[in-house]
Amino acid sequence: MGIIAGGSFFTAIGGYNNPRAFKWCMIIGSSALAFAAPIPFSDIKWLTYCCTWMLLFVGAAILPPMTGIMLNGVIESRRPAANSLATFIYNLAGYFPAPFLYGAVAEKGNGTEDEIYWSRAAMGTLMTWTIIVSVFIVAAYFDLNSKEN
Repeated sequence: MGIIAGGSFFTAIGGYNNPRAFKWCMIIGSSALAFAAPIPFSDIKWLTYCCTWMLLFVGAAILPPMTGIMLNGVIESRRPAANSLATFIYNLAGYFPAPFLYGAVAEKGNGTEDEIYWSRAAMGTLMTWTIIVSVFIVAAYFDLNSKEN
């Protein structure tokens, strides 16, 4: 759903080559941060489920245009290699460590009275990646704008 909605939205504004596309990626990335922040602290199941679903939705919506923007900055003959490397890096740095990090942090609470705390700390560790990604998107946006001026 996120990929379809993101693709439709970015097509409607003129594609990822449109100068406004990067700004919209920053806005969508900020919304991901807003959805990720309450997840480790929520005691309300439906709020946690909704925030998690929305985080996955906006993550799926932002990934294709950000990949397109990145590939647009690479020489055309090197785009296949750049796409492969980008996919490898976001799988290696994003998807691969998530279960290990969650398990490593949550395991500290096994058999203690603080199991719920450590489970939340583990989820908070995963949600911290959203902050890191948002910082990189903002830095790339300002770097791109400083080169244009």
